[in-house]
Amino acid sequence: MEIEELFAAKEIFFERIGIKEDQSRKRKLVYARAAFVNAFRREAGPSVMGRIIGRDHASVIHYRKIHEENMHYKDYKELYDKAVTYALEVSNEDITFKMDSSDLLRLIKELREEIGLLKKEAVELYIYKEKFFKLKELI
Repeated sequence: MEIEELFAAKEIFFERIGIKEDQSRKRKLVYARAAFVNAFRREAGPSVMGRIIGRDHASVIHYRKIHEENMHYKDYKELYDKAVTYALEVSNEDITFKMDSSDLLRLIKELREEIGLLKKEAVELYIYKEKFFKLKELI
């Protein structure tokens, strides 16, 4: 992807999420920059990506280092997921190409947690079903 395309992608992404870039350090704005950087990390190096987001390469490296920690915050995770979705729209490539090992491990962990919750819900529903049939017999 060319640098001009990345500039345009950044502008469109920020417009989609409703954030106006004002070069401040507001939390939502910093999270949006970090989400964009991490979603498009395969498209450009730190120096180029820094120019695109209006920061230096050190900020880009920092955003990449704290990505896993930020994924614990709901507002960052939502922005990152939107950025990844947008990156896939722009690149028209397979999702696994955009994911690295940490993304895949995070996805596996989330799916296992969801399976656990669904199993727990299934057990609870089974218990309710048994109680329902016992009550039905009494009536």
